[in-house]
Amino acid sequence: VLARYLASTHQPNNNKRSIVQGQTCLELGAGCGLSGLTAAALGAHKVVLTDLPQALPTFQVELNRSVWEPHCPGGVECRALDWYQVMNNASALDFVDPQTTVILVADCVWTMDLWPPLLHTMQALLDKLTEVTFLISYQQRGAQTHAAFLEGLRSLFDGSIHGDSVTTNKKLPTTTSLRQIDHVDNDESFLSHNPVLFLFEGRKFQVRAARGDFSLLK
Repeated sequence: VLARYLASTHQPNNNKRSIVQGQTCLELGAGCGLSGLTAAALGAHKVVLTDLPQALPTFQVELNRSVWEPHCPGGVECRALDWYQVMNNASALDFVDPQTTVILVADCVWTMDLWPPLLHTMQALLDKLTEVTFLISYQQRGAQTHAAFLEGLRSLFDGSIHGDSVTTNKKLPTTTSLRQIDHVDNDESFLSHNPVLFLFEGRKFQVRAARGDFSLLK
């Protein structure tokens, strides 16, 4: 689903660039790496696929079969990453490029024991990176797991996930980081064919106060 969503944002005939084009991307729990390799094929600058060590041979097979190389100048890397290790030691993320701007998470929320370390890893990445967009998609396999993960997302991104965005009325005297939920798609438009699929986009960005209003730093 996430790979298809990424492809849907790329419309060269309408001069519409993919959300990942030119970006440095990191995929968490990559599995076969489909979302990350799709990002590479769509023109991401660099892609890093991560999963448990035992998954790395699968990555290598997919890399050998893929056709991303002409489109991804920074290349595609494979890295071992255990979210439980991040909970114990944030240095497990030392390999992450500080220029990373897109985090991909595809079908990684399916049991109650997975979402806490995933959210912790997301929190560590939010703390580490200056500006980053998270793209998360998964099939809902249990109401309790889904509800708990959504509550965690609300906490991470400082607001309700219902609606298109979260805004603030605070006046900031200096440059500050804000976190915002940009998009949630659940049983409508892109996902209308399957109501148990969930698509979430949230981001951290830099703003500065100017004459009492806000503008994104460019």
